[in-house]
Amino acid sequence: AGLTGPVLRPVLALPVVIRLRVLTHPLVAFPLWAANLLLWHLPFAYDATLASGWVHAAEHLSFVAAGLVFWGVIASPVPKLVRASFGLRLGLVVVADLVNFLVGFALAFAGRPFYRHYTEVPRLWGLNPLDDLRLGGAVMWVMGQMMYAIPVLVLLSVLLRREQGPGAFPGESPIRSIPSPHS
Repeated sequence: AGLTGPVLRPVLALPVVIRLRVLTHPLVAFPLWAANLLLWHLPFAYDATLASGWVHAAEHLSFVAAGLVFWGVIASPVPKLVRASFGLRLGLVVVADLVNFLVGFALAFAGRPFYRHYTEVPRLWGLNPLDDLRLGGAVMWVMGQMMYAIPVLVLLSVLLRREQGPGAFPGESPIRSIPSPHS
């Protein structure tokens, strides 16, 4: 059954939820997510997370919050909560992928270590600070590309099936059950 309209309706009517719904606008959710990702990869912010437990906790909390808001826009099955077409959702995922790619690429091909902390701690696994940074960037870049491919393919599938019309594909009942964002 899941979270259906009758179950969600009272929650969505709560005053605090009504005020927070502005976050589900794509022009708010995406910049919030992207700025959060970029901010925490800046050297001053990254070093602060390693120097302070509460800053580190705030970093993780902001990643979860911004991720829930952004991916909530992408994956929301509730048209009244998120007014974004599947085409817009696809575009947002592609641009988010580009942001993640650029951060990972910058780290993977850095000419010097960005983060002071790693230049001052003992070496693990024989990696110097620059190689450690580059490896982290390569993992973010390559693994990130693979993870963004999943929602891109799902959204493309939804768009293609809608373009072809109902009954165009055998066994399509799971995709047909996805509500239109305009209904």
